[in-house]
Amino acid sequence: MLFMNEDRIYGRTFRDEAGDGGEGGGGSAGEGGDGAEGGDGGADNSGQLSELQQQLEAMQSDNQRLQAKIGEANKHKKEAEKQAAAEARAKAEAEGNFQQLFESSEKERASLADQLSDLQGNIANEKRNSMALDIANDLAASPKHAKLLAKEIAPRLKFVEGSIKIVDNDGNLTVSTPEDLKKEVSSSAEYDFLLKGQQSSGGGATGGSSSGGAAQAITRSEFDALSPSQKVEFGRKGGKATDS
Repeated sequence: MLFMNEDRIYGRTFRDEAGDGGEGGGGSAGEGGDGAEGGDGGADNSGQLSELQQQLEAMQSDNQRLQAKIGEANKHKKEAEKQAAAEARAKAEAEGNFQQLFESSEKERASLADQLSDLQGNIANEKRNSMALDIANDLAASPKHAKLLAKEIAPRLKFVEGSIKIVDNDGNLTVSTPEDLKKEVSSSAEYDFLLKGQQSSGGGATGGSSSGGAAQAITRSEFDALSPSQKVEFGRKGGKATDS
């Protein structure tokens, strides 16, 4: 560009000095030719600049598209993370509800088991007491005596597997039957004062000589040897203690 400008300056100077001569015309034409060549160079530079500008715009466009893709990917990632967190929270809540439901059902099951155990216990006690009273009624001198005797017999009975079993004094199961227990009680001196026909001769009441319904008379030492309940029964029957 500098050379072209210099040529133009020198061309004007030459024309000023030479006037309108033919050589000046020729020289002007020559210079014109050089100007044309200079114009071509300017056109090439302009084309290169335009091409570079297009490349830059294309790169900017690609960069914008890339940024948009990155932004979209980040958006999807955040949505996926949010969805995963929501699912995890829902799962935890569901598991928590299941745990609560399980604990509730366990409490209900335990409550029902306690109720069933109480019911079975009540049934067992009822059957045991009923059999004890039946045995006592067969042996006792009166209904009042039967109630007392039944309380003594009940611990020897146990409801096992739907039926009454006989146990010993330590609570161990035996092979005895209710009839065997009845014979054992009727032959025991411990219950004489409660049994039919033996109230006056039970315990330490030895030496009874009264017959029929006559009151019995025993010595003071014999009376003192009786148990408290035997003393009460002895007095109820009209018995007398003498000093002789």
